[in-house]
Amino acid sequence: MTKKTMVLLAILVYVFIRSFFVEPNSLEVTKYRISNSQLAGIRLVFLSDLHLKKGQIGKLNKIIKLVKKQNPDLILLGGDFSKNKNYKSAINMNTLALKFHNINVPVFAVLGNYDWWANGEKIQNAFENNGVSVLENSNRRIIIKGRFLDIIGIADLTTREPDIYQAFRRTRTPRIVITHNPDVYFDILDETSLILAGHT
Repeated sequence: MTKKTMVLLAILVYVFIRSFFVEPNSLEVTKYRISNSQLAGIRLVFLSDLHLKKGQIGKLNKIIKLVKKQNPDLILLGGDFSKNKNYKSAINMNTLALKFHNINVPVFAVLGNYDWWANGEKIQNAFENNGVSVLENSNRRIIIKGRFLDIIGIADLTTREPDIYQAFRRTRTPRIVITHNPDVYFDILDETSLILAGHT
């Protein structure tokens, strides 16, 4: 084996290990300051693509602990909670939703392609029954720190039918949009304060 081949093989092994073992199991908090006066003073946490399977309650507890540490006013979830396409092998969605709900701030979610493949209806029901609002081409107006804020959820582009106009119906700025797949970005209406997407 030549030196060049050995180096290439080592790089491929490194990328494989990092992609499938290190990255999916790492928890990282990245903080951004949003320069929008309409959102000033609001602290929100956005999480997406948790891909949790049955038995990963310890990982979920670490995530919840990190979220609480951020002292959020609002939690937004970007979909793909399920590890794969099998609902039975996913983490208990009732438990997941309840843990987020128990942080005692408003929690809104959209579902991702893996959620719909696993059983989107069951996941949506589990969330709604445990205090997490799922937005599917819909919106909700909330009051945070004495100011209103419209939260808009757009359906997953891969498995559903995004309907931007329906999602934005009767909203006004400030608006925060959550969607799983970022490819709907160019279809979103202009007057939006913040767009958050998952599908990483």
